[in-house]
Amino acid sequence: CEGCGDCGVKSTCVSLRPVSTALGRKTRIHRDSCSDDRSCLDGDCPAFLSVLNPSLPPDPHETRLPSALPSPPSLNWDHRYAIFMAGIGSTGVVTIDALLVRAAELDGLYAIHMDQTGLAQRGGKVVSHCLVSRSPIEGSARIGWGQADLFLAFDPLSATDRLSLLPLDPKRTRALAHADRAPTGREVGAGQDESASIDAMLEALRANTRSLFALRAEALAEAALGPSILANTVVLGAALQLGLLPVSQNSLEQAIRDNGVAAEENLRALWLGRSVVVDPDLADRLLANATAPSVGDGDNLATLPPALAESWTRLDAELERLSDPASRQALRCRLASFAVDLADYQNTAHARCFLERIRALAEAEARCQPDSTKGSTALTETGARELYRVMAPKDEYEVARLLMRGPFRRWLEKRRRGPLRLRYHLRPPLLRALGLRRKLALGRWIEPLLWGLIALRRLRGTAFDPFGFMSPRRLDRAIQHWYTDLISTLAESLTAENLEAAIRIAGLADRIRGYEGIRAARFAEVQPLAESELAAL
Repeated sequence: CEGCGDCGVKSTCVSLRPVSTALGRKTRIHRDSCSDDRSCLDGDCPAFLSVLNPSLPPDPHETRLPSALPSPPSLNWDHRYAIFMAGIGSTGVVTIDALLVRAAELDGLYAIHMDQTGLAQRGGKVVSHCLVSRSPIEGSARIGWGQADLFLAFDPLSATDRLSLLPLDPKRTRALAHADRAPTGREVGAGQDESASIDAMLEALRANTRSLFALRAEALAEAALGPSILANTVVLGAALQLGLLPVSQNSLEQAIRDNGVAAEENLRALWLGRSVVVDPDLADRLLANATAPSVGDGDNLATLPPALAESWTRLDAELERLSDPASRQALRCRLASFAVDLADYQNTAHARCFLERIRALAEAEARCQPDSTKGSTALTETGARELYRVMAPKDEYEVARLLMRGPFRRWLEKRRRGPLRLRYHLRPPLLRALGLRRKLALGRWIEPLLWGLIALRRLRGTAFDPFGFMSPRRLDRAIQHWYTDLISTLAESLTAENLEAAIRIAGLADRIRGYEGIRAARFAEVQPLAESELAAL
């Protein structure tokens, strides 16, 4: 996946979810909300696989949830306790509301509730109000301005609009929030990473509440339990263990059993939410392998080819001048991963060129910083990420390499039962040039041809390259030459005063994503913009 967003443009499907990787924003299909109309296959790329094997359930030995947990602390509340909830339709917001009412009834309490679903049968905003009291309740269940004692933010976007913030009080309301969000229809084709907006939303909740506990409930449910639809119950379990619910653990568990729908799965989700509160490091352990790794993830220092030792030593010396030890190690691992992959992509000479270009950039960035200040590596990191991307374009050889033995393929083989049963959805550029207007769904019989392309990848860029004359391959070479010249110019002209501008210019290549016509159009937009900013710098 290039993260260009064309699949979202073609389908406008909110089941296309952004994933942050070492190479920027990419896309995955959110299985539990997918309607399976497959309109996303119209996206102009070869990154789609149909996997016929059922997925393996999460390994209990990998999840390692605690077998026992301390009892949740009792909540000290007054006569009435108001719980406000906001989330997305068809994810269980109304069900959580009903479970709380039933648990209150089992505890001998009084409760009334109100659900506002509007037209949101699926994917729209849903709001629930729940009042729990020690005595009969008169009046409406609606929670007024600043009257919420607890806010369960099952979706950050729904939870931070103007109307959702009105019931909150910075001195009264405690909040639990899901730290990921589903994209809107307009955003699925944007091709931009939304992580910054998540931080802004959580900050808005933090500013309007007395305390905030955030967790990636959906990702945790998928990693530890399988179905991500259990995410809201995970949030509910965290609220229970934090002592923020006016109902008892036993009553809430009985309410789940009384509901009669996926009771055991929801009880496990409740346990997962409680476990994350008790063991904060558990979330990191569960999410470590939850999504497929990307090139640049992991530590490849030990696998650097000996032929790159000299270039790596020179680059490492500049990194030592540039950054403090804590940030340097992460940067070293990422650069080594890029270099190792480029050596396999083409050869060690290709990887050596990458290391030398980045060494010059790191040297220039170090030169711009006072000796007493270390830690600013933004230009080197940005330049390395984008230079890797333009030096490893996804041509016929690279698509075959990634499909057959890339990080995603290795991850997929560990998570499926038996030999993989796959369909590759491809529209090869050569057949496109001959008039093919749709993708072909190809079975595993095509794999010998893909392995053959991998074996022939050393022909790339030579006179014997059968694809080198095609316009997409000529474009790849033009982009690589343009960007290597650009970062060389940045390194030569860098000063402390223009460092921020240089980082922005180096990062413009991030917009050059996609395949063939999409990639060409993005390059046509970015090149003049970068050239004008470079001239101004």
